[in-house]
Amino acid sequence: MSDYHEHARLRSGDNVTYMKAYTYKIGAICYALWGVIHIAFGGMFLYSLLSGGIPALLKLSEVTNSTISAQDYPGILNGLLMEHSWNLIWFGLFALIVGVAMNWKNSRAGYWMNLVVVGAAELGFIVTIIVPGYFTSAILGPILWILAVIFSTIGIRTMPHSETRTNA
Repeated sequence: MSDYHEHARLRSGDNVTYMKAYTYKIGAICYALWGVIHIAFGGMFLYSLLSGGIPALLKLSEVTNSTISAQDYPGILNGLLMEHSWNLIWFGLFALIVGVAMNWKNSRAGYWMNLVVVGAAELGFIVTIIVPGYFTSAILGPILWILAVIFSTIGIRTMPHSETRTNA
């Protein structure tokens, strides 16, 4: 069934059914946006570390003590932060690809993939960075993740498996 015919069939029903039928797309958009911001921040962090080390990275965050020099940190810490930045890029790319290619179509496999991988990444950020108060203004990622989980879960739960869309 074409998108036009599917849209018309759903529109002829009640608005609740119509809205439920597209909640997974809202979830997919939230996952894709989560991916884009994590690719961007991972790239910015990695660039900062490569060009100016930890002091340059700290200037991007709420830590604004510019008197910290690179000699104040062991080399392994710089390497670990670079690895973290690299991982942010790949978590973001994963979320973006799965969101666009699978969650947009209300795929059950895509639902579980992003739920587990993005959920693990975001929970780690919340527990280790937000809760201790190290970086409290960076709540866009957690908000997008929560919205993605809510809307994609509504989409999966309200669309029986036989009705799961396979076309965009």
